Amino acid sequence: MVERYVSEMDTLRFGFKVAKINEFSDTPLKTIQSFKQKGIKLVISRVSTSDVGLINEMEEVGFRLKDVQVTYNFDLEKNSPPSVPDNSYKYRSFKQSDTSSIVSIAAESFQDYGHYSKNEKTEVANTSRIYEDWARRSCLNKDIADNIIVAEKSGNVAGFLSYKVLMERQSRYAAGVMGAVANDHREGGVFLGINIASLHWAKKEGMRRVENNVLVTNLPVNKTYISLGYRIIRSETTFHCWLE
Repeated sequence: MVERYVSEMDTLRFGFKVAKINEFSDTPLKTIQSFKQKGIKLVISRVSTSDVGLINEMEEVGFRLKDVQVTYNFDLEKNSPPSVPDNSYKYRSFKQSDTSSIVSIAAESFQDYGHYSKNEKTEVANTSRIYEDWARRSCLNKDIADNIIVAEKSGNVAGFLSYKVLMERQSRYAAGVMGAVANDHREGGVFLGINIASLHWAKKEGMRRVENNVLVTNLPVNKTYISLGYRIIRSETTFHCWLE
């Protein structure tokens, strides 16, 4: 039972057993006791921010808050996407030749970002390498992302946003995976344009809605989704617990 929660990727990355559990079938105390018996050293858990009772139980046994994120939703059945900005950027779907540029943008953009970087253990805080690997897999593995919307200028990739297509009540929707804008393109409304282009892509593909997760501390991105008419549909909090 415990083994199904082991994150093979994180275990390989950090050199010790890491478990990920988002739904507790038992109490947090009994859960981490069973994990510890199996040699797991770090437990990562993402739960609903509204489940205060569970969160308090987790805190009592050693879980520590690392990030809080909200999920924004754009209903394509009720709302029409705004027009794509008429600027110097071209917005299009990903090509395999974009891979190295996307990986480089991710590496430079995700320094000290997300729950891994907030871990007190320095050996697991190399965030840029984690996101670099995630970006590469988004480009190469359809299990991670089905499409990536790219902003291009003068033949160079300026930013990207990847999506996974999922099913919900016989309808398809697009869930954002990861996105970033190159440092030297951050003042040109590139991220706004990528998101608008993403909405048009999703609508053309017959999807019912588009959702994206954002850290509550990432104020510019939150502002972008609010300005586009997205609405918050849920909030989740990520915790880490060391079993030592």
